Amino acid sequence: MIRSQVAREKLSTQLEEERNHLRTTLKRLEETTNRMVNQEKLATMGQLLAGIAHEINNPVGALLRGIESAKAALEVAFPSDEGKHLENALVHEGWDCPYWSPEEKRTRIDAVLATNPAIGRLWLAGWRS
Repeated sequence: MIRSQVAREKLSTQLEEERNHLRTTLKRLEETTNRMVNQEKLATMGQLLAGIAHEINNPVGALLRGIESAKAALEVAFPSDEGKHLENALVHEGWDCPYWSPEEKRTRIDAVLATNPAIGRLWLAGWRS
């Protein structure tokens, strides 16, 4: 009877250890599954964002090429001082762009002044933010 009691307690201890081991294993499996689901979500989101960026960049690229062509055409059409007047008007319109940050405007003003010192900083000062 004592032997059976000792054997039962030993088996009970082993069973409890195996249960604990299975609980730990199940918890690790659930954590791994959650990580894999989150990684899949992030991968899907990355693919979606790449598609959106592609859809935005295509029209923007076309617009930029159109602007470059228009600028080249304007330079050919107005080679004299009249062209400078037109350029000044276009620069004026550009400074009013609501999408440029103050830093972007300052950078662009400095670039214009570096290539066109005759424009003068006072003329551009009205568009500095």
